Amino acid sequence: MDYVAWKPFGDQRNGKIFLLGQCACGNDWVDKLDDLSKEKLQQWLNPITWAEFLPAFSVPYHIPGHYIFSYVCTQAGVTFDRLRLAIISEQYNATFPQELKEKLIAGVRLFLPDYRT
Repeated sequence: MDYVAWKPFGDQRNGKIFLLGQCACGNDWVDKLDDLSKEKLQQWLNPITWAEFLPAFSVPYHIPGHYIFSYVCTQAGVTFDRLRLAIISEQYNATFPQELKEKLIAGVRLFLPDYRT
């Protein structure tokens, strides 16, 4: 498990939308489609939201084709590939805090010194 995200509905009741995500950055990303196991993790997570978590999967690659993308979603959960991440990034670019944006860019440049914004 690489990330956790939840979104409350605003009514202060249990049952938030709750994602647990797996990232796969290497060329072997197909081998990681079933890394998140509900059976193994559920015992640790029920009290947080009272609803089962949704598995999520993130890759820095574009997953082409409806059939392949659908298969990945079926196996790994809500899928965030390069296209989906780029769209989300663009949608929230104007409201993203500048200080956090600068820290993230500095972190990316540790691995990709030539990264341009």
